[in-house]
Amino acid sequence: MEIVGDSKAIDKVFDDNFEYTGYALYNKSQVVPIEQPEMEALSKISCIIITSYLHQEIIAEKLRMLGFKGRIITASPRGCLENKFKMEGLFGPIFD
Repeated sequence: MEIVGDSKAIDKVFDDNFEYTGYALYNKSQVVPIEQPEMEALSKISCIIITSYLHQEIIAEKLRMLGFKGRIITASPRGCLENKFKMEGLFGPIFD
């Protein structure tokens, strides 16, 4: 969360690994509990940043299957091999 500095810019943290539920990410300004991604919570979010490079396509697919229609941004500096789920690059364009 240090990428956002001291601002309260992160509203939610999702992880589908149930063992992380109840833990939290934090910085000097905020503590954000880790939640399971569920349709109701996702419907209130406009943008999700995926920080797991190795699983980004699977995560994007699960988000779309749960009905998420907002922006999906990958934090991978290399983008992704396939972009079936309309991800955007945090650090630059994604090349298909």
